[in-house]
Amino acid sequence: NHQWSHPGGAVEIGEAVEDTVKREVFEETGLRVQNLEIFNIYSGESQHYIYPNGDEVYFVNVIYISEEFEGTPTLDQDETKDLQFFDLDSLPPMTPNNQTILEDLKKAILS
Repeated sequence: NHQWSHPGGAVEIGEAVEDTVKREVFEETGLRVQNLEIFNIYSGESQHYIYPNGDEVYFVNVIYISEEFEGTPTLDQDETKDLQFFDLDSLPPMTPNNQTILEDLKKAILS
């Protein structure tokens, strides 16, 4: 939808969620995250999304926070059009299902 989103993806068969986070972040950004802390799990109406092609889904987003990472940010040409860090108080337009997540992050981090 040409809007920004956090890195993410599907859990592979037999994979732990934390391992999925590390793999997906690396695949989409080239960064290796460490010392993950679970922030929250999001599901239900706030995670309803209709893709531009008409596919309709309800995401289950397991959100982790990490302040430790290494590597050089690198675009994944298949899934990523651009890659940037933003301050929470100056985010660009985000995909709609990220709104609840971002509101909660702002409350937790900026307060």
